[in-house]
Amino acid sequence: MLRRLRIRPRSDAASVWILSTALFAVSVALWFGVRGVEPPFAGGPSLPLWVLALSFGVAEVFVMHIRIARHAQTFSLAEIPLVFGLAFATPGGLVLAQTVGVAIALAVHRRQKPLRLTFNVAQRACTTLLAVVFVAISHSALPAGWPSLWVSLFGATLLADVVGGMLINVAIGLSDDKMKVFDQVIGLGTSLTVANTALGIVGVMVFLQQPAAILLVVAPAATTYLAGKAFTDLQRKHDDLLQLQRATGLAQTSLEREDMVPVLLHHMREMFNADIAEMVLWPQGRDQTPVRCQVGPGDEEIAFEPVPLDPTEGVWARVVSERESVLLSRPIRNEALRRFFGDRRIRDAIVAPVSSDDQLLGILTVADRLDDFSTFDQDDLELFQTLANHVGVAVRNSLLLERL
Repeated sequence: MLRRLRIRPRSDAASVWILSTALFAVSVALWFGVRGVEPPFAGGPSLPLWVLALSFGVAEVFVMHIRIARHAQTFSLAEIPLVFGLAFATPGGLVLAQTVGVAIALAVHRRQKPLRLTFNVAQRACTTLLAVVFVAISHSALPAGWPSLWVSLFGATLLADVVGGMLINVAIGLSDDKMKVFDQVIGLGTSLTVANTALGIVGVMVFLQQPAAILLVVAPAATTYLAGKAFTDLQRKHDDLLQLQRATGLAQTSLEREDMVPVLLHHMREMFNADIAEMVLWPQGRDQTPVRCQVGPGDEEIAFEPVPLDPTEGVWARVVSERESVLLSRPIRNEALRRFFGDRRIRDAIVAPVSSDDQLLGILTVADRLDDFSTFDQDDLELFQTLANHVGVAVRNSLLLERL
């Protein structure tokens, strides 16, 4: 599911709105085609729509995120309620329950903006109705029995996964002019789709025999979520080490600050998935003024511009005096800092001192996390401090070269 559409020009936003509208139109057409289709277990146990909607909402709250480049790919357990909906609910009831559950979760829990929320709801409705079409066609074409139903449900969820991934790729391309390669769009999510579908089918079989026993499926579902969460956390640590190694290499490629600093700032934006990366270099003489180099927001760049520093504003005075990094997660709790950064349209930030041999050389900042689902955390703070230490060594070497 799409978690970040970084919209710059209005035409890009309009393109995504058009895509979302087209998806809603396709969904309506698909619904008219399958509105009279009965689910495979229409005469079985009753599955209230509010339970189905709640299940979709919970699935969108407990999700796993993997960052690919500057985007986030989200894995969830949404296939489990989808399988139940395909088995017991009418097409209209299934789409209604999913739309309500997903929309509430994304709007209230994720606080997604209207454009992202609309696209996500539209693509989920469209892919769900495609899954309904697949089940209806395969159910009529294949012989009756559980094996045929398994094939139908696996095919339906895989179709929804692949088409959903492709639609997300198109939306990202419209907003960022940059597509992911196909294996990144599908990738690990397809494996999780297969596992979730299998668990959902087992749940359906249990529900048919003893509805109350469906609670027993919660344990393996929770285990699947925790295992996936552990994997994503491990992958993040591995990626952080690789990014830190690359940053260290970039800092050593040139001893000229004019060449080194902008390259590092660009890498920092990618490394921390931030819209702004900034370095303020401390003056080496009493009569000199600090200079600022900044990349972002968007495509903006500032190269070594003199900047006055007011000790009553921001956090630089605290960073300088205490020589410790400051984490400002979203929402920023301190009223003065929230107002200061809010004037720059910054929602969260990390600020760290750049020093070497107990000499303060500057201040490093990353700000405005691009993800809707997360903000900077303690792990980011520790990684950023380590990076600032490496940058401090590189800046010191650059200063030594200038003195020669």
